[in-house]
Amino acid sequence: RCSHCTRLGASIPCRSPGCPRLYHFPCATASGSFLSMKTLQLLCPEHSEGAAYLEEARCAVCEGPGELCDLFFCTSCGHHYHGACLDTALTARKRAGWQCPECKVCQACRKPGNDSKMLVCETCDKGYHTFCLKPPMEELPAHSWKCKACRVCRACGAGSAELNPNSEWFENYSLCHRCHKAQGGQTIRSVAEQHTPVCSRAWRYPH
Repeated sequence: RCSHCTRLGASIPCRSPGCPRLYHFPCATASGSFLSMKTLQLLCPEHSEGAAYLEEARCAVCEGPGELCDLFFCTSCGHHYHGACLDTALTARKRAGWQCPECKVCQACRKPGNDSKMLVCETCDKGYHTFCLKPPMEELPAHSWKCKACRVCRACGAGSAELNPNSEWFENYSLCHRCHKAQGGQTIRSVAEQHTPVCSRAWRYPH
């Protein structure tokens, strides 16, 4: 069983002597384990300090080691980066399958390039060309953006897979169309229900 997701099929062991932890590859990166592309070895978060002597244990931006648990691992080139050096918050979702800016490809067409048309999800940091989306997006959004895999309604908990593929999202992709409509209807109803007890005419609080 994987020490991160607890599912079966984990095959990558921690190389620290006596450590019983095993991981799937995406789970290894998500967990914050230290991975070496050169030696093909993994050290789990509890034993990652054992990689301090490795040349790879340095950020490709600042060239310093810093805290090893604060390093992103690029699953394409194998280089490590501090989240702070990229101005990116470290989260397990971003770590899983993470690609550095030089290696980032569109998750739809699996091709790099067209950087001016590449959207990056604020939750998982994966890239998508605007013209590869379904439906295609004509312009880059003015604010942050979330891919379909990361959109979850804060009100009902539904994800994109449970909704109509063409459904709109609101409040920075945190509120689905159904709940947005329901909340708007509730607002109208609550105002309409405010009547005086004598003549039943609607009234408002004084400003």
